[in-house]
Amino acid sequence: MKHIKSFESNSLKSYWLLPTDDRFEASLKKIKCPQNVMDRKFLFNSDLRNKHKYVFIASYDKEIWNWNPYKGKNTDEYYEESNYKFKGAINIPEYEFSADKYNL
Repeated sequence: MKHIKSFESNSLKSYWLLPTDDRFEASLKKIKCPQNVMDRKFLFNSDLRNKHKYVFIASYDKEIWNWNPYKGKNTDEYYEESNYKFKGAINIPEYEFSADKYNL
């Protein structure tokens, strides 16, 4: 059982929905994204921050972190098809999605 649990924990893949505004860095820290990855892949990525209000951030392990744009659904098809587990929206209250839906 010990070895099975070890194997399972090494193969877990997760993703979260994060805002790219001034909450982005705090959100990345909350999901335990390493600082060097935050700086290199996310915080200084102007394309990501300027074009997308929300993004999905995925982690496979401590080294591999990726992102996908938010397309109006709470889960991302790409990650779902690749057997990632959605872990929720980070630092985003429910009313934000309602406001976007009705363009308020």
